[in-house]
Amino acid sequence: MRQKRYERNGTSINEAENNVLGEKRVCVLGLGGLGGHIAETLARVGVMHLTLIDCDAFEETNLNRQLFCTESSIGKRKAAEAEKRIKAINADVCVNAIDWCLNSENAQELLQGHDVVMDALDSIEARKTAVKACGRLGIPFVHGAIGGWYGQVAVILPGSQVLDKLYNGSVDGDVDKSLGNLPFAAAHIAALQCAEAVKLLLSKGEVLTGSFLRVDLLHNEFDIVSL
Repeated sequence: MRQKRYERNGTSINEAENNVLGEKRVCVLGLGGLGGHIAETLARVGVMHLTLIDCDAFEETNLNRQLFCTESSIGKRKAAEAEKRIKAINADVCVNAIDWCLNSENAQELLQGHDVVMDALDSIEARKTAVKACGRLGIPFVHGAIGGWYGQVAVILPGSQVLDKLYNGSVDGDVDKSLGNLPFAAAHIAALQCAEAVKLLLSKGEVLTGSFLRVDLLHNEFDIVSL
């Protein structure tokens, strides 16, 4: 069943590489617009160990973009619903669903033991907390953020100052509050984040380190910006 499941990965991710992915451990921080797409994509591509962290419940405003949010899941905990969805896709995936909020006191404990941490958080302050913990633990952090038609992706290696450069030391620059969150922007940025994560896990291709990818879906503009 496992071989058949990943047959359509073809030679882009071959059988040996899928076996490597099956041994890797990835943590997804946040299970909303970005996080839902990230978790599902990683499960479908072959990552067999997922830690899914979110301390929130679904509400009606999530229906426009959040993959695991349905009318029947309104009011239900995001972590539990995410685990249910991943298990429906592949019952063999080892899912550790954690209904906690990441903070400076628990970040290192929650993130240790992972090969990659995926950023689907909704605040810069939380991202900075996660990046600091990843730096101490030696774990790559795949950053993603959206606002309206726009988004950005970067790979932050331990010791890198990319996040501080992106946000200029600010903790209150969250543009999504004013521009909103569009479903195709969430899906697009999440897909790019997953591609970066898989490249990291397989030591394959070129990774966005020391730079970030800026995406403007309104004008079809995609720019890699050095930092």
